[in-house]
Amino acid sequence: FSRLIVGGLVCGVLLMGASTGALAASVPPVLQAAIFKKVLSLTPDFAAKKKIAIAYTDGKDDALVMKKAFSGLGFEAALVKDYGLITQAAELVYLVQTSNETESFCNKKRVLCFAGSVATVDSGFAEVAVGSRRNKPKIFLNLKRINFKGIKIRQELVQLSEVVEE
Repeated sequence: FSRLIVGGLVCGVLLMGASTGALAASVPPVLQAAIFKKVLSLTPDFAAKKKIAIAYTDGKDDALVMKKAFSGLGFEAALVKDYGLITQAAELVYLVQTSNETESFCNKKRVLCFAGSVATVDSGFAEVAVGSRRNKPKIFLNLKRINFKGIKIRQELVQLSEVVEE
């Protein structure tokens, strides 16, 4: 185990883990937001980005909780249900739920998409997710998607993460 200090929070990050085929549990929204802030610091193209669209289809309550979590860390967070409006709100996209339209937008604009669902990264809708294994927060990366979008990440992020394959 290695220790990762994120926004004043200390969380264990499992460096060697099971494949993502095993169930990766949900992480509380405030902790997810803090870990994503750390992930962004290790992603040079996105480190200074502060505008985040919280994209949802029918999970408005979940979206509101994530908006509050990101806003509490200094992000300018906006809820976006109509995917056509993402362009007005996003430098980053957090996926509460996703759709083909969202994926298309994120691919076209090379926007970094992240989620609290490892399945979203497994399926290729997002590049980064925060889940947990054995009650420990864990970062999951889809390097194929990251490379497809030309996103540069630091090796430290890869070492702290579990890499998934589509």
